[in-house]
Amino acid sequence: MGIEVDEKGALHPKQPALPERRYTLETALADANSTPEFFEKLLRLLDRRRQIILQGAPGTGKTYLARILQRYLTDATDDQADVVQFHPSYAYEDFVEGYRPIEGGGAVLKPGIFRLFCEKAHISHKAGDGKKYVLLLDEINRGNLAKIFGELLYLLEYRNQRVKLAYRPEEDFHIPENVYLIGTMNTADRSLSLVDYALRRRFSFVTLRTDYSLIARQPASGFSPERLAENVQELNRTLALTPSLGEGFAIGHSYFVNPRLPLDSQSLGDIWEYELSPLLAEYFLDEEVRVEEFKKLFFKGL
Repeated sequence: MGIEVDEKGALHPKQPALPERRYTLETALADANSTPEFFEKLLRLLDRRRQIILQGAPGTGKTYLARILQRYLTDATDDQADVVQFHPSYAYEDFVEGYRPIEGGGAVLKPGIFRLFCEKAHISHKAGDGKKYVLLLDEINRGNLAKIFGELLYLLEYRNQRVKLAYRPEEDFHIPENVYLIGTMNTADRSLSLVDYALRRRFSFVTLRTDYSLIARQPASGFSPERLAENVQELNRTLALTPSLGEGFAIGHSYFVNPRLPLDSQSLGDIWEYELSPLLAEYFLDEEVRVEEFKKLFFKGL
C-alpha cells in the first residue's frame, strides 16, 4: 500500500486511488436529458428509501430513465444490475423462491431472481466493497404485488430486520442495504389494478411528464418541431380535461425521439397512423369522431 506524509509530518498508510468511473454523472445527465437538480433528487430519494417508482403516461421515458439510473448507480457494471418485467401470472415462486419440477419426477426448491440477487449483493456488502446492486422492476403494477412480494413487504421498510420465508421457515432472510429497487408504472393502462397501499408506503413515487422542449429540439425536416411540440401540448391538455382520462393518459415525448430514424413528414405520418391513432382509439372506444378531431389538432400547421 505504501506510506505517505501529511502536512504535519505524520506518517499514514497511502490509500489507493479510486478507479475512474466508467459512467459519469455528466454522461448520465446527457443521456437522460435531465437537469442536475432533478437527477440528484432521484438519487437522493433512492439513498433515503432504497426504492422508488417512476410513474407516468405512455412515452414519458420511465424505463429509459430507470436504466440510466441503474447504470449510474452500478457504474455500468452488468453483474450488479438486473431487470424483471412483472405480468399478471408472475408469482412469489418466480420472484423469491418456490418448488420446480425436475426430470424424473418430483420437485426441488429453487431460489427466484430476487433471492439470488440479494445473495449476490450480501456477499458484496459483507466484503465492504461499497458496490450498489440495482434491480429494475419494469411494469411493476402489472403483477399482483402483494402476492409477488409476500413477507418481503416488511423487509422493504425494515432493511435491518430479518424474516422467515414461506418455504424455508428454518432460515432467516434479509434484504441487504446495498440493494436498490427501481420500478416503472404506466398510469394509462386501465387493465391494471391500483398499487397495494402497503407497497405504496414503502416506495417513493416520482411522476414523469411529457417534455415538450425535447420535442421542439428534435432535428426535423418538412415541418417545424416547435409547432409539433405546441400541437402535442394542446392535444395533451384536451386529454387531461377529459373526465374519463386525465393527465395520466397524455402522449409522451418518446414517440418523437428516435436516434435511429429521422423525424420527417413520412415518419410523423407513421407515428400517427400506427402508434398514436390506435392508442387514442383505445382511449375513446366507439368514438371515431373524437379520434379524427385529435388528428386535425395533431397535424395543425404542419
